[in-house]
Amino acid sequence: MSTARLLLAAASIALAAGPASAAASDSAVLITQAGMAPQSGTTSGSNISVIIQQGSNNYAESDQTGAANTDTIEQRGNNNSSTVVQKGIGGIVVDIQTGNGNKFSVTQTGIDPPPVVLVQHR
Repeated sequence: MSTARLLLAAASIALAAGPASAAASDSAVLITQAGMAPQSGTTSGSNISVIIQQGSNNYAESDQTGAANTDTIEQRGNNNSSTVVQKGIGGIVVDIQTGNGNKFSVTQTGIDPPPVVLVQHR
């Protein structure tokens, strides 16, 4: 699957999922998801995480295990930090940070994980 199709799929999933969000500064969001490997020809066992934070000094962490994970994190403000850990066959990570001094880390283990998309704006 092409990178463009992966991003489109991630965006579609992100819009369909209800976000975990924090609108105040100095907020923390931690999501831990575990799923079983999907059966042949299905997507059951897949995990989806959507985190949206506005303000400064926020922290977001998502730990996912399973077969096909999707993570979208959006942070708007200064000095925000996000961490994504995915363990499985592969997962999609989209991280968007707007502001100064933001940090992002990702760890993916598994078979041929797709690319990570990171967008940072000042």
